[in-house]
This record gives sequence, C-alpha cells and structure tokens, in this order.
Amino acid sequence: MNSYQYVQKFEQLIARYFTYRNFQVQQMSMQKIGTKDVGYDIIAIGDKTYYIEVKFYRSTKVRRSLIDDVASTLASRIALTPGAYGIVIFNVDVPDELQKEVYERYKIRVWDRSTIVSELGNTNSGLLEEFEQLLLETDQGTDTFEMMVGSEVSAAIDQAIFPDSPPNKPGRAKNPRHLKALDLSKQLRELDCGKETWAAYERLIVEILRLLFKEDLTLWEKQQRTDDALSRFDLICRVNGFDDFWKSLIRSFNTRFILFEFKNYYAEVSQHQVNMVFVHPLWIMPVSIM
Repeated sequence: MNSYQYVQKFEQLIARYFTYRNFQVQQMSMQKIGTKDVGYDIIAIGDKTYYIEVKFYRSTKVRRSLIDDVASTLASRIALTPGAYGIVIFNVDVPDELQKEVYERYKIRVWDRSTIVSELGNTNSGLLEEFEQLLLETDQGTDTFEMMVGSEVSAAIDQAIFPDSPPNKPGRAKNPRHLKALDLSKQLRELDCGKETWAAYERLIVEILRLLFKEDLTLWEKQQRTDDALSRFDLICRVNGFDDFWKSLIRSFNTRFILFEFKNYYAEVSQHQVNMVFVHPLWIMPVSIM
C-alpha cells in the first residue's frame, strides 16, 4: 500500500466514524471537484455541520507552520458557511498548548492521535482496532532490518540517526554529531563481550544513549540501589520528550521513568535473565537494553 492509499484509508475511517455517530457524511474525494483542493476532505451534517480536513503522516511529528496553514485555510473556507464548525484531524500527537492556540486563533478544533483513540474507543464499531492496525502498517522497516548484517546494519543506524544525510555519498561533510556516532559505533563493534569489559560496555552504552536521546531524556542516574538494597539498576532516566512516541509510553505505563539494564553477554539472553531485571511496580517503567 502506498502513501496515498494510507491517506485514503485514514480519511475513510474518519468518515465512517461520523457516519456511526449518525451524521450525514460527504467525502470530497468522492465528489467531482476536479484537481482543486477545496480545503477540507469531509462534511459531516447533523445537529451541527462540521467541515473536516484529514491529515495522515508517516512521520511522528507535524510542523507547527503546517498546522497553522491547514487551520487557516479551513477557517477561510467555512467563513462563508454560517453555523459551520471546523476540525483538523492528524494521525500524530499535537501538543495541547498548540491545539489551544489554534482554536483561539482560528476557532478550529484539532484532533490528534490521542483524541482519535479516545473518540473511537467510546464506540463499539471496531474502528479503534482498524486505526491501530493502520498505524502498525505504516511503521515500516523492522522485517528488513532483521535480515541486515555487518556494514548494512551500521549504515542503517547512521541513516536513522541522520535521515537528511544521503548514505555513502563520497565527500559528504559529516557534522560533529555524525562523527561522534561513527566513533561510538566503531567502539561498540570492537568491544569484547564478557565480565572483563562490563564497565567499559556500560559507559559506552550510556554515551550512545546520551547521543541518541539528549533532548528526550533527563536525570541519567547510574548504578542505583533500591531502598531495600536487594536490587540494583544500571541506569534510570526521566522522559522529557513530547512527541507521539514518548507520549504513548507515558500513557501506556503511567510513568515518565525508564529503567535501563545492560547485559554484555556472549550467549543469547534467556527469558529467565530478562525476568531477573528488577522493575518496581509503582514508579518505574520497564525498558531493558540488552
């Protein structure tokens, strides 16, 4: 399924939701309007009339300027229709403060991923499961990544950290962060497994995590013991990021704390060893790095 098909599928899902809510629904994509963008995708007519613009993105974030542009365009379209209301629907999370600003400026409601989950979850239509499946389908790459080996994995990691940089382009100037990533990647590949190198491995992984999540995690408390002195964890961080990935973790585990446990083993990690990772049920969110 290509990107356009995902957009269409998302739009149809939203249209079906309003139909389920007993609105009369018109989809502009089904109308003969030529190639002109009318500024909205759906009209939902019930006790109130809603003009709805639907936006689906493969990325996890949406630019503030884009949200402003979409809301401004929709506001200008419905200004000619007395009593109409506008909604812009995104499949990604939008900060609450920004949603409030958009409404105060344009009188346009913003629905983001959290709103969609809440609305669909209040129905027995099965639409929530379809939405979750759609999000899973657009999360590409995990299957092919597992088949990569050696330099392919390193190249994939480099490209994931620096998506704006074309891979393996001769003469490409690398910024300091890119050079740091390459150096850490080299150190990790060259470091032996085993008890003799556990301290060096731990320091190296913390440095890698700091490079990857500098803006998303804070605290960085290392080598802590629990109050009863029975358990120790290697690293604990507090989530500071506000994109949809971090927000979903916070909602799912009801905490902002992430625990990291480092294992530098030769052999494959067993389920028993995973179960031995200490997780406090009241305030630590379990995330293990093996």
